[in-house]
Amino acid sequence: MSRKTTSRSKAKKFKKRAQNESRELQLKEDGQEYGQILKMYGGGRCEVYVMDGQIRTGTIRGALQNRKRRVWINKEDIVLVSLRRFENKKCDIVHKYTDDEVRVLRKKGHLPDKTLQDLGNDSDKDDGECIFEFDNDAYTNL
Repeated sequence: MSRKTTSRSKAKKFKKRAQNESRELQLKEDGQEYGQILKMYGGGRCEVYVMDGQIRTGTIRGALQNRKRRVWINKEDIVLVSLRRFENKKCDIVHKYTDDEVRVLRKKGHLPDKTLQDLGNDSDKDDGECIFEFDNDAYTNL
C-alpha cells in the first residue's frame, strides 16, 4: 500500500513562483523577430504574425512546454520567434514576454505602439461608405 501524502507536501510541489521576480529583458538577435499570437492550434502549435509582415506557423519550443516550468501562451501574446532558414512558413517560439516587458520594449522603440496585426491594415482604411444605385424601372415590370 502506498503511504498517504499530506496536503503540505502537495502545497510545496505546486507552489507558484513569485510574480514579481525580475528577469533580464531578452532582445531579438540575428535570426529572431518579435511576433504576436493570432490563433492557437493545439499540440504546441499556433499561428503567429511576425513583425516582418508574414503569418507563420509557430512551434512552441520544448523548454516552454516542460511540466516543471510550463509557460502558458495565449492569443494576442507578444513572443520572441526564431526564424527557420530552410522553412520560410514556419518558426519556433523561444520566449514569451510579460505585459511589463512589452511596455518596456515599446518605450525603447523595439515594438510599435499598436498591435502587430494592425500595422498592415492602416493604409487600406475606408470610410465604410458604399453607394449602390438601383434602377426602379426594372422592378416595376416584374
